Order: sequence, then structure tokens, then C-alpha cells
Amino acid sequence: MNASTAPVWYSKVRAEDVAEIVREHFGEGKPLARLLSGDESELRAEILENKHRDLAHLAAQRAGK
Repeated sequence: MNASTAPVWYSKVRAEDVAEIVREHFGEGKPLARLLSGDESELRAEILENKHRDLAHLAAQRAGK
């Protein structure tokens, strides 16, 4: 998730983290250090994992229709 025009990328964000991101980063301008991703290879792996999971979910939805 690119949360601003600055190069800030969050990793392993859960639904319960969103309110804190909005409050702290968007509202106060303070990125959440605990969710920042600094390792490019880990970030790429997470993106691919999410992509494969999302595509499998879409395929399952289409198959069920």
C-alpha cells in the first residue's frame, strides 16, 4: 500500500491496522514504523503471495457462479 506521495510502503497490513494508519500517517503525518517494509525482496514476495491468493479467490468465485 502506498500511503502517501512519499515512498512509504506498508507490509502485512491487517484490517485492524487501517484506523491507526489513517489516524497516525494520514492525520498526523507519522508513518507506522512497525508496518514499514524496508526489504525489497520480502515486499516482492508479499505482493506475489497476495496476487496469487486474490486470483485464486476470484477463480473460485467465478467457478461458483
